[in-house]
Amino acid sequence: MGGHRDDWDGWDDDVIGHVLDGGASPLRAEDVIAQEVTAARFDRVSARCAVVLRDPVPPGAEAREVRAAIGGVFLAAAFHSATAANGGVVLDDHMIDHDGPVPVSLRVGAGAPLDATIVGGERLCADLAALAAAEGGLPAGHLVLPAPVEPGGSAPVRPGVVEIRGPLDTALVVGVGQ
Repeated sequence: MGGHRDDWDGWDDDVIGHVLDGGASPLRAEDVIAQEVTAARFDRVSARCAVVLRDPVPPGAEAREVRAAIGGVFLAAAFHSATAANGGVVLDDHMIDHDGPVPVSLRVGAGAPLDATIVGGERLCADLAALAAAEGGLPAGHLVLPAPVEPGGSAPVRPGVVEIRGPLDTALVVGVGQ
């Protein structure tokens, strides 16, 4: 699989996607972090994947239609703050396979890794179809961060490096400043 996240449309819209965690929270363009993360801004980080839609998903779409609409799936680091309304997300540059659940490992600095399983395959398609039904459809270029199947929890953000390892030795490494 190849591809780069900048190849997809929709990055300049105000609401560019949704974060699924027992509900659908809007994801705004300013939530996508392109520069270094600072430990002062965020409390915790979790391993996620991000789905970018190549084609729109209408309400009532079936699993095969949703699967065909997926343009790419990427490793993502979701940063959370107890004091800020919005968190932030850093996306990897390369697509990963999403035919089934995706095992990932999150490590902050020299700490022990936290393992999680990210939704994939039929469950991913069902979650996206449900979101499309609730939202009246999803446009091409929409970004969705599905909830993990087996949450590995989150880790405190500390200055240094956050590393998320995925299948086939894929890795997302994020520098964390003071």
